[in-house]
Amino acid sequence: IGCGSCDYVCPSGEIEMSQTEDERIIWGKHFRLVRCSSCGEVIGTEEEIAFVAEKAGHEPDTLCERCRKKQIASSFRMIYGEDL
Repeated sequence: IGCGSCDYVCPSGEIEMSQTEDERIIWGKHFRLVRCSSCGEVIGTEEEIAFVAEKAGHEPDTLCERCRKKQIASSFRMIYGEDL
């Protein structure tokens, strides 16, 4: 799925992974990167996001963690008011 976890934990450092603006290359495969729909930060590969969404049983999310937290905080402000 091109997540890069294997590269991150590899004790020998033998896994080669590179990344450009639009793609990640690992194991000789090219994976298109997906960016946060709000801030543009890379959130993962298309395959990685689809895999996680399927495992979680929901539609793929296109927000990074920071923007998702902002969205939730905004919802709370709307529901409970500004005095949180």
